Amino acid sequence: LHNCTGGGFGEAASRAQRASIAEQLRMGVRYLDIRVARADGQLLCYHRTGTGTGPGCDGATLDEVLTSVDTFLTENRGKFVILSFTHIPDADVSAIQTMINRHANRLHKDSAEPGERKPVNQFILEDLRGKMLVVSEGLMDAPDAGFYRKTRGPNSLGAYQIVDDYANSKDTEAVIEDQLGKWARHVPGEY
Repeated sequence: LHNCTGGGFGEAASRAQRASIAEQLRMGVRYLDIRVARADGQLLCYHRTGTGTGPGCDGATLDEVLTSVDTFLTENRGKFVILSFTHIPDADVSAIQTMINRHANRLHKDSAEPGERKPVNQFILEDLRGKMLVVSEGLMDAPDAGFYRKTRGPNSLGAYQIVDDYANSKDTEAVIEDQLGKWARHVPGEY
């Protein structure tokens, strides 16, 4: 982490992982929550409030993340990685899509006609091996180019159902209640 703001609180509240992307992938992580914004002329991953402007810290460049994933998939051809892009500033969407397209050979693409497209949660594992599955709410919705919507859209069929939305609150109790409520919907009887 670097460029931390908010004093000691910035780093303490912002550090989501101590391991690099490459280390996380080697440990078995296959779903990465990626937040990217332009800072100092680069596309940097960040963990800050808002869309990269509030207290928090910057991390690796987007290019470093994509290169780490590409290298991992080259060394582990039977694996795939889901990259979930969230909290994207509108002004950075085009630059982020361009950077991702530099790794176009790794993107899983669905060239079926719109009415014949399968929901993402019905993809066959064999079709994903060696690929990055890019999902977002802010990037383009173009399965034939390797970009998928997480929420309802003309090509997404509204079927991509990963619970990675968070309470929009600074109140710790509200955040805990929100997350436990979501957990309870997926694991009946636990809470």
